[in-house]
Amino acid sequence: MHANENPFSIQKIHSLPFAFEDGMTLDRLASNFRNQWQRNPRMCLWGQHGAGKTTLLRSLQATLEGQGVRALFLSGANHALANNRSSPSLAGSSSSWFGSHAQRKFQLTDGESYDVVLLDSGECLRGIAWWRFLSQLRHKPLLMTSHRPSLPVLYHCQTSKATFVAMCQQLLISSVSGVGDNWAAAQLEAVFEQNSGDVRKCFFALYDQCTHLQ
Repeated sequence: MHANENPFSIQKIHSLPFAFEDGMTLDRLASNFRNQWQRNPRMCLWGQHGAGKTTLLRSLQATLEGQGVRALFLSGANHALANNRSSPSLAGSSSSWFGSHAQRKFQLTDGESYDVVLLDSGECLRGIAWWRFLSQLRHKPLLMTSHRPSLPVLYHCQTSKATFVAMCQQLLISSVSGVGDNWAAAQLEAVFEQNSGDVRKCFFALYDQCTHLQ
């Protein structure tokens, strides 16, 4: 099977919206963030690995901007700090800023062109690097993803077995490769259990299994 035919390719997975378990909506969560940031200017989305925190943070960026809030997204994935917008910029940043070089100084610039900062993989910032980051934020609200509730929690990200199966079935139904018949709900549930509910690992496992199907 070609990569572009695999129903669990990264492009197809990224097309899935975040699946709320409790009836929450993006509009309501964004409004909750706006209503709370005067009292709690530093908040987090927390959950285990593969719980959809990055997906939710990205979705919140679009929702906030739709509500007139200028949101700066910073990503720590693959040990890099990347600005997802054309402005503002990060002066003095480099791809080695995270990880073993987390003490490298950087400076948030053009602070008046954004209202809030959304930080993915915020736990990569430790010690003095974290305090430097906070000092440069000044009065700007911060929402970051975390594997533990290290800040006041805006939302707890979690994915149930049933939701995972529904997500997989959505990908399989929309696939043109015809592999949908190879997967029963019980098999998908087994993959979920084998990977301890880490949805990212589950999708990787399913991708690998699909590559071996004719």
